[in-house]
Amino acid sequence: MSCWPVVPCWPGGAVLAGDVVLAGDVVLAGGAVLIGGAVQGGGAVLIGGAVQGGGAVLIGGAVQGGVAVLAGVAVLAGDVVLAGGAVLAGGAVLICGAVQGGDVVLAEGAAQGGNVAQGGNYARGPGRNADAERADRCQHGEMGSVLMTGDLHGNTGHALASVRAAVREDCDRLFVLGDFGAWEHTADGRHYFDVVDRSARRNRVVVYFLDGNHDKSSLVHRMYGAEPDDEGFLVCRERVRYAPRGLRWTWEGTRFAAFGGAYSVDKQWRLAQEALKRRKAVRRGQFGASRIPVTTETLWFPEEQMTDAECDELLLDDTPVDVLLTHDKPRDSAPAWNRKDLPECLPNQDRVQRIVTTLRPSLLLHGHLHYRYTDTLAHTDGHRTTVEGLGADPEASQLPDYRGADSWYALRLPYTSATPVTEVAC
Repeated sequence: MSCWPVVPCWPGGAVLAGDVVLAGDVVLAGGAVLIGGAVQGGGAVLIGGAVQGGGAVLIGGAVQGGVAVLAGVAVLAGDVVLAGGAVLAGGAVLICGAVQGGDVVLAEGAAQGGNVAQGGNYARGPGRNADAERADRCQHGEMGSVLMTGDLHGNTGHALASVRAAVREDCDRLFVLGDFGAWEHTADGRHYFDVVDRSARRNRVVVYFLDGNHDKSSLVHRMYGAEPDDEGFLVCRERVRYAPRGLRWTWEGTRFAAFGGAYSVDKQWRLAQEALKRRKAVRRGQFGASRIPVTTETLWFPEEQMTDAECDELLLDDTPVDVLLTHDKPRDSAPAWNRKDLPECLPNQDRVQRIVTTLRPSLLLHGHLHYRYTDTLAHTDGHRTTVEGLGADPEASQLPDYRGADSWYALRLPYTSATPVTEVAC
């Protein structure tokens, strides 16, 4: 670590400036000393990630007592926020609902401390801390953005780019409109979930998805259906959650509903590939292979479309919503480019159209077509629904003028029909 001019250096790379010592990723204050990786001094001790001092204890992300010291991963000099005696690092607590008045500091529901973190002058580099700005907007009712994205298809690079785009757009939620890449029947699929979750935790973003025709949603229900969160989402990882078909919830006063599913135009190809894998596996068995793997429902999933019976049941509650999230398009929307207009595609699009007519959303966002477009559907009573179709990951996009930003839409909450559309940069 380099040292600034006229700032003395301690052995082992530590830097002393005023009363603050910076050593690696650790901030030491009040004459603290770094010895062999343990921090001692000023009544505080940091050993193996546990912080003790001033009556405060941080172990495994839980903070209790005294003047709270909270570090999400480590206390980094560029990210440190000092407010009323509390130390907040990584920005984890400076999000809507995480910083509260009185004398309580909450960070992701895990932290309790003796001081308040709000207001004040938060510094990060030459400008204001982005998380502090989020806190300010939250106090004034301006927080709650969600970055919507089209199909990811298990594309790790585009998934991570989408998380970064959410951070740039000040969105603490990323919502994938189907074909997320829910393939946990494979090792690669499980690894993909883990990678997305790590990125989401590191960036303080929660990733949500509804099911597309290429997601094995039946497995998601079997693995995680027993323990939905308070809003009804299935918790697949700490920061990755699934919206079952027909789920309704409210964010910042905006009423949402999710209806996944669509028809696969490549269904026959996928079934043929499964059959080919099966024949190859049987052939290997004839030459001594001890195990024949399961190949059915590995590329094509029978639950890909919503059935009429499911649609009927889900619409027993016809309470209107503000924003409808689907994978498929409604039948009446008319994008300029649509390769999914086969007769087999229409029944599911008719179901989505029926949902639109019944729930009367002001905004509908969907994926599936891999094409960015905007349309408006007029209801018989004069009400209008804006339809925003989003693009997909680059590998699944066939148009020559494709941009990564075509798959993103920053939804500012609370949403009204007058809410402006935000252009998302690549």
